[in-house]
Amino acid sequence: VADVDGITITTLMKKTLKAFDTSASEEDKKGGHLLLKVDIEGGEYPLVEEVAASNALCDYVAMGNRADLLIEFHSVRVTGVGGLGPKVRKHREKLEKCGVKFRGLQAWWA
Repeated sequence: VADVDGITITTLMKKTLKAFDTSASEEDKKGGHLLLKVDIEGGEYPLVEEVAASNALCDYVAMGNRADLLIEFHSVRVTGVGGLGPKVRKHREKLEKCGVKFRGLQAWWA
């Protein structure tokens, strides 16, 4: 058994993207493209909820960048929890409204 530190997408973005670097010029903060592929067996639901609540993706797009999320949304057969779809829908709509693009990946087996 190994200890694993987890971080949020928001934390990862703020630590690694030039758009969130306080020493970067306004010009350097724009023109980026974040492409995030997510296939985490049900963990995609809290991920979308967290990143929508933080506004990090919306802020990133508002700075003049692009954000594309390729997410495989898993069914209750994988997550074991019903009702996640409607819950995440409002978060997804918020992100789409600010310019984040979702590209679906088919969970054909789930």
